[in-house]
Amino acid sequence: MSISALVGLAVGGLALAAAFWQGYLLRRQVAHAEALSRAHLYRGIAQVFIDLDVFMVDHADLRPYFFESRAVPDDSEQRSRVMAAAEMIADIAESCTAVERVLGEVAASWDRYFQHLFTNSPTLQSYWLEFGELYPPRVWRSFGVPQQ
Repeated sequence: MSISALVGLAVGGLALAAAFWQGYLLRRQVAHAEALSRAHLYRGIAQVFIDLDVFMVDHADLRPYFFESRAVPDDSEQRSRVMAAAEMIADIAESCTAVERVLGEVAASWDRYFQHLFTNSPTLQSYWLEFGELYPPRVWRSFGVPQQ
């Protein structure tokens, strides 16, 4: 075997090793980017819950309709306000279920929160009777409601 063939074989071997190393680094980079994307997505959903908490603090008069089993108000203006808040909560539940495939098990933990709200909120139950059909089946399960 000639020297040039040996040099070519060595260069080819180094190129192959470099390609494997680049593949390894690329896989690590993709895994890291995926982890960052999941963390960013989780942070976005967490921010929505923080915003809901702030909303409930800013509108403390609405809180009993979702956490203390207060009945749906008869006053049309107040009823509109609490039903709008119920819609906001239903939309948050839908957002959480939409990211479930990406976030995995942590997303399912939000179901307990939504089930708690649904159990303790005649307002949310009333909203759901009126508009629940507009939501996908997974949101129904999030609230612990059998789909009709």
